[in-house]
Amino acid sequence: RLGIMGKILEYPLKKIDSYYLRKATSIISVSELTKIFLEKTRQLPANRVQTVRVWQEDSIFNAKYKKQYEDFIFMFVGSISPAANVPFIIEVFKSLNLNRAKLFIVGDGSEKEECLRLSKGYNNICFSSVVPEKVPEIQAQADVLLLTLKSGVGRTASPSKLPAYMFSSKPVIASLDKDSDAASIIESAGCGYVCESNDFMGFQALLKKMIEVPECERTRMGLNGKIYAQNYLSKQVNLDKIVHIILSS
Repeated sequence: RLGIMGKILEYPLKKIDSYYLRKATSIISVSELTKIFLEKTRQLPANRVQTVRVWQEDSIFNAKYKKQYEDFIFMFVGSISPAANVPFIIEVFKSLNLNRAKLFIVGDGSEKEECLRLSKGYNNICFSSVVPEKVPEIQAQADVLLLTLKSGVGRTASPSKLPAYMFSSKPVIASLDKDSDAASIIESAGCGYVCESNDFMGFQALLKKMIEVPECERTRMGLNGKIYAQNYLSKQVNLDKIVHIILSS
């Protein structure tokens, strides 16, 4: 929510933003919801805004890595920021008391200390950092990859971790706005399960459900995600779209 100063500045800044957007020949949006938002709030013609999704350099996912753990691994990879809602993941996982299951939280960010505090005394919750080039190798150790966003964030944001998750050929469990672009991608791809943001019982049920899903079904969901990502979320596919937009403007 905007504070007093934000409310004072919002009107003139939105006017300036709208002026320059209307002057643009083409506008690129990272999601369909952002496209709709811009068209509505900036009074833009429907054909002015075109969607080019957040993409991933897929070539780094070509190497094959063997899973090293016998335990069932739930994994979050990315920035541990307030928007990412990682404490929510920890609280849900703690409530399950799962045998032979671990939660790996891979990344850094402003809420990492809080997450470490919440995980104190739980040996099945593990933390580590990662450099970008090691992401494919790390994600290969997961049975399921987790994506969470606080309510409202997903409507105008497209999490960059989702394409990386999908290129890892792993199923995804997400807790975010069900009317968000990320939820639509997961459901369209058939690569995982989605519940509403901050739905404690819903997320808990999905974690339990995924453990019970046969390995062959999890493999199928992971491959569904990779195929979808290759068709819609790869670097080459989306660079080609941008080139086409520029050349046709």
